[in-house]
Amino acid sequence: MEEYRDGYWKSAYSSDYDLDRSSYTFYSSENSKSFSSFLKFRKDGEFRLTARLDNGETTTATFHVGRGRNNNTSSQLRVEKSGSSSVSVGSWVDLSLTAYQRYSNSKNENYNGDLSVRVEKKDGYYWSTASSSDYDVSSSYVSFYRSDYGRKYLTNFIRFNRNGTYRVTFTDRSDSSISDSIELTAGSSDD
Repeated sequence: MEEYRDGYWKSAYSSDYDLDRSSYTFYSSENSKSFSSFLKFRKDGEFRLTARLDNGETTTATFHVGRGRNNNTSSQLRVEKSGSSSVSVGSWVDLSLTAYQRYSNSKNENYNGDLSVRVEKKDGYYWSTASSSDYDVSSSYVSFYRSDYGRKYLTNFIRFNRNGTYRVTFTDRSDSSISDSIELTAGSSDD
């Protein structure tokens, strides 16, 4: 059993699924075999089960469980703000997220996933995690659904309480290669 995570097929953790049996003997009188309660998943995701015959032939079945990850493997993310990247201290900022087909400008209307949100503040030449007193955010994660058709509008999403240059990064929790950031300057860039 494998799970698609971080952009690759990897061995699934046994705690994420129950498999009724690891082998089955087919008899020449059986053209096919149906199993009930053969496989049970304990988490959402994209899983792949491979059956191997004694002669070395294989067949694979892929399962998209819950929200799954179908059509995300070729996605990239873009975070945008209309207008200037300068914002007023204490004012809420609207952002938009768009999922695109990787290596093209075509929107991926089938993208879904949970995105974590990270806020950093620039100190000289370096970025470090911003203090929670530096900003307010409406949610520390964003859920993208297929019904969003590849675009998510985040109204009154973040506001900054102190002057400075900030970077807001959104990253798919299941595939860290799907990520994008936006830099915003609140008030003057000096503290």
